[in-house]
Amino acid sequence: MVTAAAAAAAAAAAAAAAAAAAAAAAAAAAAAAAAAAAAAAAAAAANGNLAATLTTSHVQSLLPPQQQQQYTQQQQQYPQQQQPSQQQYQQQYQQQYQQQQQQQLQQQQQQPTPPPPSQQSSASSALPATTAQTPSVLVFEGAPIIFEPGDYDEAMTCPDSPHWGKAVLKENEAFVRNGTFVDVPRPPNTNVVKGKWVFRVKLLPGDDPIYKARYCAKGFTQRYGHDFFETYSPTATPPVVRVFLDFVGRRGMILHSMDVTTAFLQGELHERIFMERPKGWHLPFDPNTVWELRRPVYGLKQAPREWHAKLSSTLRDLGFRPSAAATSLFLRTSPSPFYILVY
Repeated sequence: MVTAAAAAAAAAAAAAAAAAAAAAAAAAAAAAAAAAAAAAAAAAAANGNLAATLTTSHVQSLLPPQQQQQYTQQQQQYPQQQQPSQQQYQQQYQQQYQQQQQQQLQQQQQQPTPPPPSQQSSASSALPATTAQTPSVLVFEGAPIIFEPGDYDEAMTCPDSPHWGKAVLKENEAFVRNGTFVDVPRPPNTNVVKGKWVFRVKLLPGDDPIYKARYCAKGFTQRYGHDFFETYSPTATPPVVRVFLDFVGRRGMILHSMDVTTAFLQGELHERIFMERPKGWHLPFDPNTVWELRRPVYGLKQAPREWHAKLSSTLRDLGFRPSAAATSLFLRTSPSPFYILVY
C-alpha cells in the first residue's frame, strides 16, 4: 500500500510539472506572437512614415554627449507638430494670397499720381525728375567711364575726341582701300541715300578700350526697285551652330574662329546708288558732290546679301561647296576634311 501510494504521488507531481511546463510554453508562444506583432507594426509604421523610425532617443544617441541635454531641452520646448492637411494648406495659401493683394493695393494707393502732360504743376512731387537724353555711357569694372557720342560733332568735341578722330580716319582709309566709291556731281532728280556716323566702344577685361567708328547708310531712305531689290541673306541658326559644335567635338577636330574686317565692304553692288559724303572727309564739304557707290556700305539693305554672295563665290573657287542642310555651312573633303560655318 505504501509503495502504491508513493507511486501515485510521484505520478501526480510529474503531471503537475508537465502542466506547468505546458503553461510556460504557451506563455512563451504568446510573448513571441506579441513580439512579432510589434515588429510588424513597427515595420508598417516605418514604411508608412520614414520619420517615425528616427525616434528622439535615436537622434539623441547620435549627438555628442555635450549636445544631448540641449537637444532634450529643445524637444521639450518645441514639441513635434502634426503635418497640416491638404485643406489646411489651401486655406493658408488663400490667406497669404489675399494679404499680398491687399499690400499691393495699398502700395498703389500710396504712390502719387503724376500731373497730365498738358498741365504744369508747381507743387513738389515725390516722383523722380526726368532729364533729357544723353549719349550712351559705358561703365566697366576697372575701366574709366566712357561716353559714346551720338553724332560726328559730338565726337569731335568730347574729351575722347583724339581717339574718335583716329577711328574716323581708319574708317575713311578702309573706304579708299576697298574702292568703295567715286566722287561725282549730285545727279538731278535722283535719290541720294543719307548717311550717319555710329560710334561704339569695345571693352575687354584687361585691355584698353577700342574705339570704333562706322559710317553707315540710312537704309530707310532707299527706294525699292530703284536702290535695291533682293535683300535676303542666309545665316546660321542656333540649332545649326549647336549641331556643328557637337560634330566638331565628337571627332576631336581643331576649331578656329575669325572675323572679317569691314566684311560688308567686300561685296559688289549691282545697283547704281548715290550717297552723301560724311563729315570728316579729307576733302572740303561740297553739297553738290556725292558718292557713287562701287561696293556696299554698312546700313544698305542689300549689303548682307552681297557680302554672302561674294564669300560664297570665293569659297567655291577654293573647292568648297555649301551644305544641303544649311547654306551657311561650307564643306571640302579633300585633301582633308574642312568645314566653314558662316555666322
